[in-house]
Amino acid sequence: MKYFFPYLILWLIGFSSCKEKIRYEIIQVPSLPLNDLYTPSLMHQFVADHANNESVAVSYFEKAQSLYAENPQKGIYLVQRALTIYPKKVYYETLARYFMDQKKYDDARMVLQYLVEQYVDNGNRLYVFDKPSKDLVVDYYTSKVLSGIYIDSYEIASFSKETNVPISEYRDLLLNSKLLSVEKDSWLYKNIRYLFLEDGSSKEYLKGEENFKNVLASIPEVQSSLYSIDEDRVAAVRKNLDDFEEGDRSFNYNLPNVHGAELFTYESQSQDESEGSGYFVPHFTERIQFSPNCIGLVYSKDSSVSGCPKEMREIVHVLVLYNSNGLLQDHLRAAWQVGDRLALVEINTKGTIKQEMYKRNWEKPYAKDDEDNHYNGKDYSGTQSYRIDIKTCKVKQDEADIVEIGKSDL
Repeated sequence: MKYFFPYLILWLIGFSSCKEKIRYEIIQVPSLPLNDLYTPSLMHQFVADHANNESVAVSYFEKAQSLYAENPQKGIYLVQRALTIYPKKVYYETLARYFMDQKKYDDARMVLQYLVEQYVDNGNRLYVFDKPSKDLVVDYYTSKVLSGIYIDSYEIASFSKETNVPISEYRDLLLNSKLLSVEKDSWLYKNIRYLFLEDGSSKEYLKGEENFKNVLASIPEVQSSLYSIDEDRVAAVRKNLDDFEEGDRSFNYNLPNVHGAELFTYESQSQDESEGSGYFVPHFTERIQFSPNCIGLVYSKDSSVSGCPKEMREIVHVLVLYNSNGLLQDHLRAAWQVGDRLALVEINTKGTIKQEMYKRNWEKPYAKDDEDNHYNGKDYSGTQSYRIDIKTCKVKQDEADIVEIGKSDL
């Protein structure tokens, strides 16, 4: 194993004839490379091989503590030097605390992760030092929130079991953290509260009234009296979930990261197989307030072939109606572009709905996966009108002047 050997100057003071004499001696002290500080096997082997280094490391650590208040960067450097000379748990903990204090949250998270997570050695799961304390785990969670790293439910359950601390206790400690300053009505509060639900209660919470209100708050409300989906908008899709810009991969706890929104689609609520209840990621686009007790949500279902041109996208927009308690009342497939069928829609906040139907023309018979085809415009086929009964929040169909283009198989 290779180590660095910094030169240390020892002051050897002797006294002779009442006159102080100072003798300097340069010695070599092996040190561990910074990267190896986070490899348990290398770290433990270094400690075993260099027990005589401990006193030198202590001097660095004590100097770091005395200097940190006036020179934080110097304090951090000296703690790191102490770690490279003789790694100890208290040095790691102090380094993490200094990083948090300097708002270097990701650096703090990496140090804390090393202390709280287990590693595998010859088939055994071990902690680097010992089982983490409750406070150390809370510090780790705090660093993840502040650095925008998602906390998954498996991790939460594992720490709860290992430390014998209830998940709810970790949640309360995190929500009361001075570093986070969580306000009860904030998205930070809502997201943490969801993440730290006790096992088995998450589905009940997600489908409940409280989360329904979170979903509503995350969807923009239509500001005008008329909402429409035209030919350009009917085929619009959000960015692919993998299309992130560099540096945009973090989880923002302060934004509406709504969990369980997919549970408020008609397909999920009704479990109606005829509605195509297979897995899909809904894109909620608008919220329409028809009355205090009748709320419309519009979402799209995209079954397009990946990477297909816009005119070949297959998308259905659904209007689903809820009362103020989050109970499903009704739904309507409002607009769609699927193969040779096109429906555009206008929805008035007073409850009137008008669909325009078109037949789409193609150079050759349409096939979903045949991109070697050309769209040749559309022919108007007629209209279909509906009304929403504001009191019951139910959709009622008016007479149509169109029968040739069905939609039952969309």
